[in-house]
Amino acid sequence: MSAIDYHRRILADELRNEAFEKALKQAVKPGSSVSDIGAGTGYLSFLAKKFGAGECILYEAGPVLALAKKIARQSNISGLAFVAEHSATVELPTRTDVVVTETLGNFALEEHIIENWKDAQRMVKDNGVILPQELALFACPVTSDRFYKELTEPFDALKCADFSAAKIAALNAMYVRTFTKEDLLEGGKAAKQYDQLSCNEDLQSQRTADVLWKLPVSATIYGFAMWWECMVSKGNALNTSPLKPITHWEQVYLPVLEPIPLKKNEELTLQIKTDTRWETGLSARWMVKAPSGMQGLSMDHGL
Repeated sequence: MSAIDYHRRILADELRNEAFEKALKQAVKPGSSVSDIGAGTGYLSFLAKKFGAGECILYEAGPVLALAKKIARQSNISGLAFVAEHSATVELPTRTDVVVTETLGNFALEEHIIENWKDAQRMVKDNGVILPQELALFACPVTSDRFYKELTEPFDALKCADFSAAKIAALNAMYVRTFTKEDLLEGGKAAKQYDQLSCNEDLQSQRTADVLWKLPVSATIYGFAMWWECMVSKGNALNTSPLKPITHWEQVYLPVLEPIPLKKNEELTLQIKTDTRWETGLSARWMVKAPSGMQGLSMDHGL
C-alpha cells in the first residue's frame, strides 16, 4: 500500500473522522493551543483550527508533513507550526491546552499509543486535555478454521521437503484479518476485555494480561481475534469489534500452534505479553493453556 493510499483510507473513515471531530469540538476553546502528535496530513489540526484554536503544532517525522504544509497553504489555514520530527525527540516541547494523537493500529498498541500518551503527559498544560482518553482491549476465541487453514495448508501441501518449520514460523505471527460473528465463539459474545488504559495514568510499555474462558459449548479453538474500543472523549467511542459498524481498522488474529478441541465447561486461558517500547517496536508473546496442554507462541519466532 502506498503512503497516500494509507492516508486516503484513514481520511475516508467517516466514523473515525466524526469521533475526533466531536472530541475536538468539545475540547478546543477560542484561542486554545493544540499539539498534534503523528499529524499525518494535518486533518486533526485543521479541524482544531475550524473550532477556533490558536496555534497548532504538528509533529510528524514522515514525508507526509510536506503534503500537510501544501494542504494548509492551499486552504489558507494559518497559525500552524510544523515540526519534522516525533515529539518524543523534542527536548522541551511547547506545552499546549490540548494534545491529540490518533496513533491507533489494528492491534491498538502497534502505533505506540502508550508511548505517545506518555509524551502527551509532559506536553499538556495543567488542566489541559489529552485526546483520546481511554482504551480497552478485547479478545475472543476463534472457532472457524478458515484463518488457520490459510496459514498452514500451503506448507502442508508441499511434498518435495518438510516445510513444518516454515508453518510454525507462520503461526508465530500476528495477522490483520476481518472476522464475522460466525468465526467466533458464541458469535462474538464470548469476547472479554483483557486490558484497560487511560491517557492520564502511569503507563507501562511492557504489559502482561491473562483472560480465562469456561467454554459455554464444545468447540475447537483455532486462535484468538483481538480488537479494541477507544473512548475518544466522554460518551464518544470508536470500536473495532466485528460486531460493530465497520471502520478502516480491522481485527487482529493470533493463531495457535495446533487446534484445541474443548468440551463444554472446560477452561481455556490466554496470556498475552506485549512490549511497545520505542527501541522494541512491537513484540508480542502469547501462551495458551487448555486441558490438553500449553502452547507458547512469540513474534520473535516468526519471520
